Amino acid sequence: MDSHRTDVVASVLPYPRSKRMKSICVWRAAVLLSVILSQELASAQTEVSGEQFGIWTLAGSPYLITSDVIVPPLQVLIIEPGVVVRSMGYYRITVQQGTILASGLPDQLIHFT
Repeated sequence: MDSHRTDVVASVLPYPRSKRMKSICVWRAAVLLSVILSQELASAQTEVSGEQFGIWTLAGSPYLITSDVIVPPLQVLIIEPGVVVRSMGYYRITVQQGTILASGLPDQLIHFT
């Protein structure tokens, strides 16, 4: 899985003189952080194909199936709650005497599309 790196650059502003200015600076910082985090989360995706086992994490979601996927004999593929699995074509997920464990939660379903 590829690691993602995000550099955050912030400018130093003079210390705010009033409570109103302090709250505006805090609000702007919160908005900036929110934008940076949402862009990072939006760019996370993992292409998968061939033999797969181990854990498909929420951090790596969505998982894009780009060709047939096989869970080999005696191996386990765990899909965490909240993960999205998208097939990019007409591909199969074949379990060859292995195991897929995929248990979502009421507020974190696992979606296969």
